[in-house]
Parts: sequence; C-alpha cells; structure tokens
Amino acid sequence: MKPTHLIPVTLIGSLLSLSLLGFSSQANATTFVPPPIDNGAAPGPIPNANNLTSVDVELALILDSSNSISQTNFESILNVYYNIFTDPQFFNDFIAPLRYDVDKKPQIAISVFQFGTNVEQSIPWALISNQNDAKTFGNQFLSMTKMGGFTNMGGAIDLATQTLFNNDFAGKYSVFDISSDGRAFRSRPHAAVASHNALAAGINAINAIAITQDSLSVLPSVIGGLNPDRKTTAFIVETGSIENYEATLRDKLKQELQGKSPCPLDSSCPPDSPDPSPIPEPSSILGLLGIGLLALVSKTNSSKS
Repeated sequence: MKPTHLIPVTLIGSLLSLSLLGFSSQANATTFVPPPIDNGAAPGPIPNANNLTSVDVELALILDSSNSISQTNFESILNVYYNIFTDPQFFNDFIAPLRYDVDKKPQIAISVFQFGTNVEQSIPWALISNQNDAKTFGNQFLSMTKMGGFTNMGGAIDLATQTLFNNDFAGKYSVFDISSDGRAFRSRPHAAVASHNALAAGINAINAIAITQDSLSVLPSVIGGLNPDRKTTAFIVETGSIENYEATLRDKLKQELQGKSPCPLDSSCPPDSPDPSPIPEPSSILGLLGIGLLALVSKTNSSKS
C-alpha cells in the first residue's frame, strides 16, 4: 500500500511559501517528510513467526535519559513505571481486556530502551501474560541507570525496531511509546527518518508522551501510524509536570493498548478500519490553489463582460 504522508496543518503555510519561492522540501537538508500513517493495513511481516510466541501487542517503551532530564526527574519517571507495572490491578486493567487474538489468552511482549548520546536496551523483551509477569518486569526499572549526553532519539528508535523484528515474539500489532522532553534535540532529522523507516518496516504506531512544552515542537515529527484498535491514530500527550507523569502515563498506556473503545471481553475486535482519505501533498495543494485562482479570474472577467 502506498503510504499517505501526514502534513501537519502548521507546516502547510511554510511549505507553500517555500514552493512559491522556488524551493522544494527535498532541497532543504533540515526539512524532513513526516512519518506515513498506517491506513488500517495488516501488521507487518515478522520473520520465523511459526517459532515465536504469539502476543496481542509488542510494546517498546523508549525513554529519554539525556542531560536535559535531571537525575531526580529520571528516578521519578522510573518509579512511575515501577508503580504502574507492579500495581496488583495492572494485568486486569491493561492486558486482560485485549482481544486482538481471540483464540488465545490476552498477553503482550514488552521491552524498555533509553537514549542519551548512546542508546541501549535496558530491559530485554519479556512476556506479560499475568500479574506476576508484570511485577517481575516492573521491578527491573529500579535497577536502570541514567545514560546522559545528547538526545539520540533516532538511535533508540532504530534499536527498538531491530530488536523487535529479532525477538522471540510474534505480535499481531506493534507500538513504540516514546517519552522525552525534546531538549537539545541534535538528532531531530535522524529521529524523523528512523520513525519513518520503523513505520515502513511494519511498526503499527509510534506515540509519545511530552514531559515539557518544548517536546511539542519536536515530537510531532516522530509519531505516526494507527494503534491496535485500528481507530486511534498516533498521538502525543503532555504531562505538564513530573508530578502528573503517572496519571498521564496510565491513561496513555491504556489508550494505546486498548484504544478509545477497547474490545469487550465477550466479543472479537472490529475489523481493521478502512483507508482514510489521503491528505494532499504540497504539490497537489499548489495545483489546487492554481486552479482556484484561474477560476476566480475567469469568473471576474465574465462578470465584467
């Protein structure tokens, strides 16, 4: 399926201006194409699926641990993940409602990555099929150490993509969940390209949680796709402060796993959503504007006659 390129409304004016001045987006090294949306297509191919454990969703948590995140705030963030996954109701609230694979018990595969100047897989891919699994996974956050350095988000997206397609699981859907404050974003073009490549490879959705308002100028370039419920498009949520991080993250995890309308326990999920109407490329928009101007001139001349 030919991907549809999402053009944020705030960029359309700038793109039109550049085109009218004789420039193209390809000619500008600092301009990148936003990631394509997954138009309801089936999940991407997963190698050696017959030898893998089937899960509803493969979820990669990608955390910013660069210099702009203080040690205190980083530890607070890790404690939030610990609290959520070790909550005795985590499995019942987040995983049990999943019915993407109606023939099997609901379960997910999950891993944690972090990025500073370097990137690493901090917690290997693991199966969560009950609350004990969730607790074991959550306990590992307390042993993570902060990396520091610049904001190499693109490298973390690349690593998460590589490991997902080489782990021991076959997820019906796959989601990346990025947490960042977006500051000192020296790898911004790389992050957008890495996101584009991940979605093209078959990752269904890349969502983000913005720790500060600064993130909102950066993260739109890396989100994309359609979440497992096939209705919820990629999204960004803002915490406003570290104090609100846990409540925001709980809502976000539930929304990206279950969607706005999670599948009921006694029925199968609805079929994949149909392809949405494509958003015109900048060249198409210019063409439409040109046609509109010609029609206006023609109508004006006719009225004068």
